[in-house]
Amino acid sequence: MPRALLLLPIGLLAATLHAQNAYISQLDVAPYAAVGQPVMVAGYVRNASGPAVTSFQVNWRWRNGPVQNGRIINLGSTGLSGDNMAMFRHHLPLVLGAGEQGTLKVWVEAPGDPDRSNDTVQVQVTALDRWVPKRQLLEVRTSLACHNCLRAHPRLNEIAQDPGVVVAKYHFRDALTEPEPDAYFERFGAQGTPAGVIDHGEYGAYLPNPNHSQWPNHLARRAGGASPVVVWSEPLLRTVTN
Repeated sequence: MPRALLLLPIGLLAATLHAQNAYISQLDVAPYAAVGQPVMVAGYVRNASGPAVTSFQVNWRWRNGPVQNGRIINLGSTGLSGDNMAMFRHHLPLVLGAGEQGTLKVWVEAPGDPDRSNDTVQVQVTALDRWVPKRQLLEVRTSLACHNCLRAHPRLNEIAQDPGVVVAKYHFRDALTEPEPDAYFERFGAQGTPAGVIDHGEYGAYLPNPNHSQWPNHLARRAGGASPVVVWSEPLLRTVTN
């Protein structure tokens, strides 16, 4: 076989191994929606490997309906790489009628991304004609020996003042540790402390976020929404100290 024919697949293989790999790391769409009210399709995109992602487009499709193409988001020459996240908010909302339920499919497209295995997130959504405003749950893994956790306490106290948010804390590898919370956070691949999980990760793929400065923004993007049940809570501790 001529050498020129051998060089072509090797070159293609090298390009594939070093290609960018965009994926949706977080989708801010709840499993319930109020009938007739717009649901914004929003979330975050990351780059798993390779060169920086300089632009991407997020599209969605409700059940077997038409594809709703998003606008192209340009990130500039620096692009998206490493642990950085880029927010997206589709300009077309999802609006459900009475009795509707099904699968919302959301995917990201980036130029030069050959790996389609991790591009798509799917969430089951049910429309509610009788509902109450949804409250958000922020679960935080902390530790008495964690210096970064101490810096997170004032922010947690601020978040806890929001009547639409419930804050729960679990201790990791200290005198207050219980086995069940450790196993729970391991489901999300949590590494160390602090780590925050919103709404049990029920919105789809979610990475525990150690950056407590981002928790208020993530909660704000998921504010509102509908719930099929009413939940009351009365905290035993008014402020977070440890």
